[in-house]
Amino acid sequence: MRIISGAAARTPLAVPETPATRPLLEMARGALANALAPRLPGAAVLDLYAGSGAFGLEMWSRGARRVVCVEADRSACRTLRANIRRCGAMDDARVMEGLAGRQVRHLSRDGALFDIIFVDPPFRLAASWRDDPDAAQASRLLPGLLAPEGVMLFRLEDRRAAPPVFDGLSAGNDRKYGRSRIVEYRRAA
Repeated sequence: MRIISGAAARTPLAVPETPATRPLLEMARGALANALAPRLPGAAVLDLYAGSGAFGLEMWSRGARRVVCVEADRSACRTLRANIRRCGAMDDARVMEGLAGRQVRHLSRDGALFDIIFVDPPFRLAASWRDDPDAAQASRLLPGLLAPEGVMLFRLEDRRAAPPVFDGLSAGNDRKYGRSRIVEYRRAA
């Protein structure tokens, strides 16, 4: 796996050896980055359930000014920090280690706003998003972290699964990439 384009193009990325980590296909990451290209210069990006950090680091490589990666798995966080160093993003990328809901609560208390939020929970969690207490807390707070013109992307595995509902956000584009499905959310009009 590698960074596709931008300042850190062709930089190899390590993948955490954890069962819950399933990196987004390079083709899908590239397609999403191309679609988000007009938003990237100077953007603030939140990569929730970051794993290797490939999504956030790709956005940084293409012009995002700040990336926050949230990951609960300690081993994955070590890999993520190494990938940030490998890309040279130490001044612009931050790792928050811990459960997503708790870290989203901290970001919310700090008044953080993001232009792009990528939510990539383990597929078993994505299927029952509202039933998990930590995910439910993240779900309640995420809309408040989205900048007024921002976009949130949520990754699912099952084409038939209903995408989660977020108060104040409306689902839009729903794209399939291999086994993955990415649903786009924006602030409701």
